Amino acid sequence: MRRTLAGMLLTAVVGLAFAESPAMAFTDFTFTATDGDWSDPNNWSPNGTPGSSDTATIPSGKTCRISNANQAIKILNVEGTLYLENGKLLDWGQNATSTSSDLDGTIYFKEGAYVYIHGTVTLTGSGLIDSSKSHGGDYGGSFTCDGVNHAKLILTSDILVRGSMLFWLDLKLDGIARVNHADDVLSIGSGVSCGSGSRPVISGTGLFDISDGQFNVSYVNLNDDTDGMPNWELSGGTTKIGSAYLGGGTQTKVKIDMCGGTLDVDRDFGSTKDLTWCGGTIKVDASATFVME
Repeated sequence: MRRTLAGMLLTAVVGLAFAESPAMAFTDFTFTATDGDWSDPNNWSPNGTPGSSDTATIPSGKTCRISNANQAIKILNVEGTLYLENGKLLDWGQNATSTSSDLDGTIYFKEGAYVYIHGTVTLTGSGLIDSSKSHGGDYGGSFTCDGVNHAKLILTSDILVRGSMLFWLDLKLDGIARVNHADDVLSIGSGVSCGSGSRPVISGTGLFDISDGQFNVSYVNLNDDTDGMPNWELSGGTTKIGSAYLGGGTQTKVKIDMCGGTLDVDRDFGSTKDLTWCGGTIKVDASATFVME
């Protein structure tokens, strides 16, 4: 078979290109400063700033702050303390469809800081996500999708979420989400869908524990219990069923244990699961229906 010089040169160039094309590089970074900002390369070993393809670990006894610039990471293990501050963004789970990170320390949200979840991010461990206004009025934040792509956050059984937080993505809660301060507001759902056009799905075997403050529910699907459905334990505060679209309507799979507080129903709502009532107030708007089996 005859091969032209041009053909041989093309083959050689293509072969060289493939030989010299490395896989996407990634680095395992460890935070070494006692207390410092993520954006300072001198605070990490090896020296540098973790990026969207990397793994970052914040060891016990170390405090890392995202306060100067937005950041991105693939896998983030928090054994110490992470502060998300000054309205800054952390892109978490980039460059993968599914990642798992360890949380045995504490993540604090302040001043409207937020996390974009990419793909499915699972948090394991026995740590705390804390945005309670008991620390100060500037505490609060959110876990969301980017408004375009589907996103899911899985919180395993020993994870505790506390305080003012918005979850605007699919949430599998096997741990506890707690509101126990008068000024805190925990919200699940939002008016914008995440990629698929459907409302976020709430599932899991965990618990929404409301003893004070407010718990807002709207624009979510509470009808798919393939992976379970978190119970609602209401002993104080106000739980508000919003007037916006609620997947499941009067056929949600929510079990409610109510011994205090107020359940404020502004649209049709109910469940195929039990309502256990030993105290508190249930308010139903004149235009709404409330049915529990």
